[in-house]
Amino acid sequence: FSYFVAIAISSNVVTTVTMIADPPSVILALETGMTPLDFYWFHGKPGLAIITIAGVLMAFLTLPLQFRGMKKRLDTAPEKVHLTGGATLLFIAGVAALTIAPQFGVRPGMVGLGVGLIALYLGRRNLREMLVEFDWNSFLFIIGVFIVIFALNASGILGDFVGVVVDRGFDNPSLMLASVTWVAVALSSFVDNVPFTVLMIPVCQQFAARLGMSAWPFLYGMLIGTGTGDNITPVGAAANVFTCGILEKHGYRVSFREYVRIGLPFSIAAVATAHVLLQLLWLN
Repeated sequence: FSYFVAIAISSNVVTTVTMIADPPSVILALETGMTPLDFYWFHGKPGLAIITIAGVLMAFLTLPLQFRGMKKRLDTAPEKVHLTGGATLLFIAGVAALTIAPQFGVRPGMVGLGVGLIALYLGRRNLREMLVEFDWNSFLFIIGVFIVIFALNASGILGDFVGVVVDRGFDNPSLMLASVTWVAVALSSFVDNVPFTVLMIPVCQQFAARLGMSAWPFLYGMLIGTGTGDNITPVGAAANVFTCGILEKHGYRVSFREYVRIGLPFSIAAVATAHVLLQLLWLN
């Protein structure tokens, strides 16, 4: 249990280390015109990835503290994993293409579509099985979410919401940064981070416009919050769900409390570190 959960939350916490690590990072880059290198150094300051790495290092320190009582030696037999040459090369080429595509004006979505079509061709013998097993419900749900968010933004409802918040005296940049970051943490524990990111990008931009400042601190705080907050609960991210499923197949039923006991301090350490750095580097 401890090893599986540690792997799951470690895979989630690095979702903002590169532009292509997770859909929210790609969405932010597409909506704002960021390039892969902008994630490391941007506008003369440490970028989102550098701030995330600092948070990741602090989060990892919580693991040996939580597992300090585990001192038994483990003897495990190596497991052989069958790899196909074509799929391996396609994966490497796809990651490389996603990294360099924005430099040539190619949208990452087109790269993903191309890689997907090639993958279908490579697996053409099992094409019917792949199409049947594909999660069409989630695919159509995401399309619907994007349509709804576009409609909300085009109608001006989001702008009215921002105006109400600012007019009520919620106009302190530091307080706004804290609110955006930690609300993202709380909501992403139960809400998928893709539609949340799509919704919050224009909200953060409009908050910044009303305050007469750059939107980058809010965008960064929101993205780090939603990328790390999904570590807290077993249903916060796909990796968590799969982890619990594998454990249950092997006879270990994961309780909500057990998972939160590991995920909560890990997430708080990561987000708190990033929050402090955003305050010092991007607001002051």
